[in-house]
Amino acid sequence: MPHSRGEESTVYSRLLNEKSASEKIRVSIEEHRQVDVLLEELADMSPRDEEWSAKVHVLADMVGHHVDEEEGELFPMARAVLSAREAAQIAAEYEQARDEAMQAMIGEFEEAEEVEEVEGEEERGAA
Repeated sequence: MPHSRGEESTVYSRLLNEKSASEKIRVSIEEHRQVDVLLEELADMSPRDEEWSAKVHVLADMVGHHVDEEEGELFPMARAVLSAREAAQIAAEYEQARDEAMQAMIGEFEEAEEVEEVEGEEERGAA
């Protein structure tokens, strides 16, 4: 998810206004959304669930297809419309946005763990 968020807020937002790339960007954003849905579904499942393996397989296929399209179509389009300086600027902004999204996810995970700890202590205290 941090990769997707960083990409959408920097690379995609810049290329969305380029006529040659706008449709490809919209498709890529939708692909990110579908990956997010699958990841959320998998997070709520156990590897022992019957559908888990199938969802992982579909997720891997989707991500592979998405990467192939980016590398084969979208990035060449970007190179055609961006100067080297602008591309370097977007790359730096992407890394920052990605890292910030990662830190936010880590913070959310740590907060959820703290809540679980407190709830567990309360349950033990009530018993």
